[in-house]
Amino acid sequence: VPQIEVTFDIDANGIVHVSAREGGTGKEQQIVIQSSGGLNKD
Repeated sequence: VPQIEVTFDIDANGIVHVSAREGGTGKEQQIVIQSSGGLNKD
């Protein structure tokens, strides 16, 4: 059974860092998600 560890981190600027590591092979992938906009005051 594959075991995948996923980690989420949100920094002070609202940027989300996500990493996933497969336990058997140790293979890891990472992605950074940045907002292109924001919320309206409405």
